[in-house]
Amino acid sequence: MGKNAWRRMGALLIAGALAGCAGYQWRKEGATPQQTMRDEELCERHAESFRRPVPPGGFFGPPGMGGYYDPRPGEEAGVTQRFLSCMEARGYQRVRTR
Repeated sequence: MGKNAWRRMGALLIAGALAGCAGYQWRKEGATPQQTMRDEELCERHAESFRRPVPPGGFFGPPGMGGYYDPRPGEEAGVTQRFLSCMEARGYQRVRTR
């Protein structure tokens, strides 16, 4: 699996963590759904740019199965926080939908 696939997986993990069970949505007065989606994608890319690159042949998984990528402590939380901060800086508020 290539670097881009792992980054996409990370972005999906972020989105899943943000969605949770409660259901949240980003809202900004005057923003169209298309603009919100574009801003989410830009913020995901911005947040992912701070992730440590996976070494060649490395992957997420248990050690001893080929390459192994061990994220830095707090890396996932840091990426998530950068995403949240980016969206808030663009004027969005995260609101519960249920």
